[in-house]
Amino acid sequence: DLIFTSDAAGTQLLSWEVASYTASSGQIEVWVRVPVLSNTQDTMIYMFFGNPSVTTYQSTYTAAWDSNFIDVYHLDGTYKDSTVTENHLEAGNIGASNPTGQIGSAFHFTPQNSAGTSGSANLPTGTSARTVETWFKLDSSGSSTYQFLVGWGDEDNYGPVTSSEWMLVYGGNNTLGVNTLNGGASIPWTFDTNWHHFAATSAAGNSSPAAASLY
Repeated sequence: DLIFTSDAAGTQLLSWEVASYTASSGQIEVWVRVPVLSNTQDTMIYMFFGNPSVTTYQSTYTAAWDSNFIDVYHLDGTYKDSTVTENHLEAGNIGASNPTGQIGSAFHFTPQNSAGTSGSANLPTGTSARTVETWFKLDSSGSSTYQFLVGWGDEDNYGPVTSSEWMLVYGGNNTLGVNTLNGGASIPWTFDTNWHHFAATSAAGNSSPAAASLY
């Protein structure tokens, strides 16, 4: 009995994904696909609930993400990729604990645990444009340790793609960066153990990784 619309009358249905819901508290995390997001004025969306005649889920989780999204992981206790690509994480390579994240829950990875995918479908290669982003929080013991944050490719034979590595990393020396088989780019960053959002985007893909924009 939950829907999201772009109009106050509730007739223009939007696509959404419920990432998590806690019945005891009513806390819910929902991702809503908005056709246009203005940078000059408020974008209004409307939520309707409590209609007893609505007994089925009115959206699909994959519909919330268009074809520009290759992988989306909420790390909400499952290993699911929310896009139609369905590059789900392999459960055997996930850290055991499931702590509270910046948005919802998270996974905790030790130096001995990493996360792989069951496939590499549609991941950008060569000069294809790409943007990768993640929320991360480092352990206090990792201030001088080179650490992978998120990405894809073959770093020391650990990834499924051997020619298009694209990794967001903590450099172990107060830097954040993107690492590729053709070089990389980095920015200064002072190590701490708080949550941070980190993104890298490149219009030229692996052809000019030093020109990637880091945020």
